Amino acid sequence: TRTSLKGDQDSDVPMIMVKSATESEAGSSSRSDRPDVTASEMSIIDDLRSVTSDKSTQSIDEAGTETAILFGIRLAKLLTMLKKNEHAVAILKACLTLQQSVMSSSAAGLEQVSQLLIRIGRLYSTMGDEQASWDYYTRAEENLRLAMALCDSERQSESELDAEAEASSKKETPGETEQAASLTERVATNYGRLLVRFGELAFRRGQVEEARRYFERVRFCRRSSGSVTLRAAAAHKFGQLSKTMGNYDQAARLLDKAFKLYHRWYGLNHPLVADALLELGQVLADPAHPK
Repeated sequence: TRTSLKGDQDSDVPMIMVKSATESEAGSSSRSDRPDVTASEMSIIDDLRSVTSDKSTQSIDEAGTETAILFGIRLAKLLTMLKKNEHAVAILKACLTLQQSVMSSSAAGLEQVSQLLIRIGRLYSTMGDEQASWDYYTRAEENLRLAMALCDSERQSESELDAEAEASSKKETPGETEQAASLTERVATNYGRLLVRFGELAFRRGQVEEARRYFERVRFCRRSSGSVTLRAAAAHKFGQLSKTMGNYDQAARLLDKAFKLYHRWYGLNHPLVADALLELGQVLADPAHPK
């Protein structure tokens, strides 16, 4: 028997659907060929699929799968707000498996998978499991590296096609050009943000020099990304690192830059604006800062 989206009154474990033991046993044989997915995660996958399935055929198409993934991501966000991070991780892992089942070997497909990997890594970091966080970030980096390479390859192919099209008086539509540019920028932005997270983890581990290298690598991503928030985050984290390394002059410049970028994007009333301004004030007031 299935019930709608509810939580068990005697438990704080949220449930999407409730299956009987008979159903679970019946599904175990079909799940045995997926050793990388636990029974509980496969159960969540089935539940997510059922949200958007065709009730007459019990089938789900690619569009329905994407809808189920979006539903799972939103549910995971809600669980995170309720401090139920372990349940959110399980749901995101199920979403990841679903995403991989419909993923194309394109830059867009790799970027979508990397987004889920980053979400899972971020949750593990919140839960204090830095090794698991690092592992998921590493998997995300592999996908984003390949996505960036594919974007570069596609741009090169488009340039060759443009030359041929010009020779034959055939023009590429503006929409196609804008879409390709948008994907390239999105991949570069996500890769830059991932490098910032790598730097944060390395910094917390006390690996200051490694953290510095990650923050410096963000600059190369910014060449393909117009994201103001990426530039602000990179300046903010690099400024914090510079302060730790005793380079107060550089820290002040970077934190001032972060403050201005945050202010420009968010306005004055935002926690990140306040954080950057407070840290800038602390650096300027520190006796070690050259006046």
